[in-house]
Amino acid sequence: METNGEWELSNITTVISSLETLETENYSEIKFFIILRRRPTLYVVNLLIPSCFLITVDLFSFLLPPQSVDRSSFKMTLILGYTVFLLIMNDLLPTTGETTPLINVFFSISLALMVASLLETVFITNIQFSSSQYSAVPHWLSVLVLRYLAVVACIPPKKKSNRTTVLFNRNSEGVLLSSSATVTNLKNIA
Repeated sequence: METNGEWELSNITTVISSLETLETENYSEIKFFIILRRRPTLYVVNLLIPSCFLITVDLFSFLLPPQSVDRSSFKMTLILGYTVFLLIMNDLLPTTGETTPLINVFFSISLALMVASLLETVFITNIQFSSSQYSAVPHWLSVLVLRYLAVVACIPPKKKSNRTTVLFNRNSEGVLLSSSATVTNLKNIA
Protein backbone atom coordinates (compact mmCIF):
# COMPACT_ATOMS: atom_id res chain seq x y z
CA MET A 1 0.00 0.00 0.00
CA GLU A 2 1.34 3.41 -0.99
CA THR A 3 -0.03 6.93 -0.59
CA ASN A 4 0.54 9.21 -3.54
CA GLY A 5 -0.64 12.78 -4.23
CA GLU A 6 -4.14 13.78 -3.21
CA TRP A 7 -5.40 10.23 -2.64
CA GLU A 8 -4.68 8.12 0.39
CA LEU A 9 -4.96 4.37 0.09
CA SER A 10 -6.90 3.33 3.18
CA ASN A 11 -7.52 -0.36 2.70
CA ILE A 12 -7.39 -3.19 0.19
CA THR A 13 -9.39 -6.36 0.70
CA THR A 14 -9.41 -9.40 -1.54
CA VAL A 15 -12.02 -12.06 -2.09
CA ILE A 16 -10.90 -15.25 -3.78
CA SER A 17 -13.46 -17.50 -5.39
CA SER A 18 -13.28 -20.38 -7.80
CA LEU A 19 -15.35 -20.83 -10.94
CA GLU A 20 -16.21 -24.16 -12.43
CA THR A 21 -17.07 -24.66 -16.03
CA LEU A 22 -18.93 -27.50 -17.73
CA GLU A 23 -15.75 -29.20 -18.85
CA THR A 24 -14.46 -29.76 -15.33
CA GLU A 25 -11.97 -26.95 -15.60
CA ASN A 26 -11.61 -24.71 -12.58
CA TYR A 27 -10.78 -21.02 -12.72
CA SER A 28 -9.86 -18.82 -9.83
CA GLU A 29 -11.29 -15.34 -9.52
CA ILE A 30 -9.82 -12.64 -7.31
CA LYS A 31 -11.80 -9.48 -6.50
CA PHE A 32 -9.99 -6.48 -5.07
CA PHE A 33 -11.92 -3.88 -3.05
CA ILE A 34 -9.93 -0.67 -2.78
CA ILE A 35 -10.86 2.10 -0.37
CA LEU A 36 -9.42 5.50 -1.32
CA ARG A 37 -9.70 8.66 0.70
CA ARG A 38 -9.03 12.16 -0.59
CA ARG A 39 -6.38 14.06 1.37
CA PRO A 40 -7.60 17.58 2.26
CA THR A 41 -4.15 19.08 2.94
CA LEU A 42 -3.52 19.51 -0.79
CA TYR A 43 -6.61 21.69 -1.12
CA VAL A 44 -5.97 23.62 2.07
CA VAL A 45 -2.35 24.44 1.24
CA ASN A 46 -2.69 25.06 -2.50
CA LEU A 47 -6.17 26.55 -2.75
CA LEU A 48 -7.75 27.76 0.49
CA ILE A 49 -4.82 29.50 2.18
CA PRO A 50 -3.76 31.58 -0.89
CA SER A 51 -7.39 32.44 -1.55
CA CYS A 52 -7.86 33.60 2.04
CA PHE A 53 -4.70 35.71 1.77
CA LEU A 54 -6.00 37.46 -1.35
CA ILE A 55 -9.37 38.11 0.30
CA THR A 56 -7.63 39.51 3.39
CA VAL A 57 -5.54 41.85 1.25
CA ASP A 58 -8.75 42.95 -0.48
CA LEU A 59 -10.34 43.71 2.91
CA PHE A 60 -7.31 45.68 4.08
CA SER A 61 -7.40 47.71 0.88
CA PHE A 62 -10.30 49.61 2.45
CA LEU A 63 -7.69 51.24 4.69
CA LEU A 64 -6.20 52.98 1.65
CA PRO A 65 -7.42 56.57 1.26
CA PRO A 66 -10.41 56.72 -1.10
CA GLN A 67 -9.17 59.85 -2.86
CA SER A 68 -6.17 58.02 -4.27
CA VAL A 69 -6.71 56.47 -7.67
CA ASP A 70 -4.40 53.65 -6.63
CA ARG A 71 -7.14 52.10 -4.52
CA SER A 72 -9.36 51.10 -7.43
CA SER A 73 -6.45 49.97 -9.60
CA PHE A 74 -5.13 47.94 -6.67
CA LYS A 75 -8.50 46.21 -6.30
CA MET A 76 -8.66 45.54 -10.04
CA THR A 77 -5.19 44.01 -9.89
CA LEU A 78 -6.33 41.80 -7.00
CA ILE A 79 -9.35 40.59 -8.97
CA LEU A 80 -7.16 39.89 -11.99
CA GLY A 81 -4.68 37.99 -9.82
CA TYR A 82 -7.47 36.00 -8.18
CA THR A 83 -8.91 35.07 -11.57
CA VAL A 84 -5.51 33.95 -12.85
CA PHE A 85 -5.02 31.99 -9.61
CA LEU A 86 -8.34 30.19 -10.14
CA LEU A 87 -7.50 29.43 -13.77
CA ILE A 88 -4.13 27.97 -12.83
CA MET A 89 -5.55 25.94 -9.95
CA ASN A 90 -8.55 24.71 -11.96
CA ASP A 91 -6.87 21.33 -12.49
CA LEU A 92 -6.64 20.79 -8.74
CA LEU A 93 -10.34 21.38 -8.13
CA PRO A 94 -12.30 18.18 -7.57
CA THR A 95 -14.60 17.09 -10.35
CA THR A 96 -17.90 15.61 -9.37
CA GLY A 97 -20.90 14.49 -11.32
CA GLU A 98 -24.11 16.12 -10.17
CA THR A 99 -23.27 18.27 -7.16
CA THR A 100 -21.07 21.33 -6.90
CA PRO A 101 -18.22 20.99 -4.40
CA LEU A 102 -18.21 23.45 -1.49
CA ILE A 103 -14.73 24.68 -2.38
CA ASN A 104 -16.05 25.86 -5.77
CA VAL A 105 -18.89 27.69 -4.04
CA PHE A 106 -16.33 29.32 -1.72
CA PHE A 107 -14.26 30.54 -4.67
CA SER A 108 -17.32 31.91 -6.45
CA ILE A 109 -18.49 33.81 -3.36
CA SER A 110 -14.97 35.15 -2.78
CA LEU A 111 -14.74 36.44 -6.35
CA ALA A 112 -18.20 37.99 -6.06
CA LEU A 113 -17.20 39.79 -2.84
CA MET A 114 -14.04 41.12 -4.44
CA VAL A 115 -16.03 42.46 -7.41
CA ALA A 116 -18.59 44.01 -5.02
CA SER A 117 -15.81 45.76 -3.10
CA LEU A 118 -14.42 47.14 -6.37
CA LEU A 119 -17.86 48.45 -7.33
CA GLU A 120 -18.17 50.04 -3.88
CA THR A 121 -14.80 51.73 -4.32
CA VAL A 122 -15.80 53.08 -7.73
CA PHE A 123 -19.09 54.35 -6.28
CA ILE A 124 -17.39 56.12 -3.35
CA THR A 125 -14.72 57.64 -5.59
CA ASN A 126 -17.39 58.88 -7.99
CA ILE A 127 -19.35 60.49 -5.16
CA GLN A 128 -16.25 62.07 -3.66
CA PHE A 129 -14.83 63.59 -6.85
CA SER A 130 -18.08 64.67 -8.47
CA SER A 131 -19.84 65.95 -5.35
CA SER A 132 -19.20 69.55 -6.39
CA GLN A 133 -21.37 69.05 -9.48
CA TYR A 134 -24.44 68.09 -7.47
CA SER A 135 -26.71 70.43 -5.58
CA ALA A 136 -26.60 70.63 -1.81
CA VAL A 137 -28.48 68.02 0.19
CA PRO A 138 -31.86 69.32 1.40
CA HIS A 139 -31.99 70.11 5.11
CA TRP A 140 -34.83 67.68 5.78
CA LEU A 141 -32.87 64.80 4.19
CA SER A 142 -29.73 65.51 6.18
CA VAL A 143 -31.78 65.64 9.40
CA LEU A 144 -33.50 62.38 8.49
CA VAL A 145 -30.27 60.55 7.71
CA LEU A 146 -27.97 62.03 10.34
CA ARG A 147 -30.39 62.17 13.24
CA TYR A 148 -32.94 59.39 12.81
CA LEU A 149 -31.42 56.76 10.51
CA ALA A 150 -28.13 56.98 12.40
CA VAL A 151 -29.97 55.85 15.54
CA VAL A 152 -31.42 52.88 13.63
CA ALA A 153 -27.92 51.97 12.43
CA CYS A 154 -26.59 52.28 16.04
CA ILE A 155 -24.26 55.16 15.17
CA PRO A 156 -23.89 57.49 18.16
CA PRO A 157 -24.49 61.19 17.51
CA LYS A 158 -21.46 63.45 17.29
CA LYS A 159 -20.83 65.66 20.26
CA LYS A 160 -21.00 69.33 19.40
CA SER A 161 -17.83 71.23 20.06
CA ASN A 162 -17.26 74.90 20.89
CA ARG A 163 -14.03 75.00 18.91
CA THR A 164 -13.42 77.32 16.01
CA THR A 165 -11.62 75.82 13.04
CA VAL A 166 -9.33 78.23 11.24
CA LEU A 167 -7.65 77.24 7.99
CA PHE A 168 -4.81 79.36 6.66
CA ASN A 169 -4.23 79.37 2.92
CA ARG A 170 -0.52 80.05 2.44
CA ASN A 171 -0.80 80.93 -1.26
CA SER A 172 -3.35 83.73 -1.05
CA GLU A 173 -2.63 84.80 2.55
CA GLY A 174 -6.38 84.50 3.17
CA VAL A 175 -8.24 82.98 6.08
CA LEU A 176 -11.22 80.64 5.98
CA LEU A 177 -13.49 80.38 9.01
CA SER A 178 -15.80 77.47 9.61
CA SER A 179 -17.79 78.94 12.51
CA SER A 180 -18.97 82.31 13.75
CA ALA A 181 -15.58 83.62 14.86
CA THR A 182 -14.95 87.27 14.18
CA VAL A 183 -11.99 88.88 12.53
CA THR A 184 -11.07 90.61 15.80
CA ASN A 185 -10.71 87.20 17.48
CA LEU A 186 -8.53 86.13 14.59
CA LYS A 187 -6.28 89.17 15.04
CA ASN A 188 -5.96 88.32 18.74
CA ILE A 189 -4.88 84.79 17.80
CA ALA A 190 -2.25 86.05 15.40
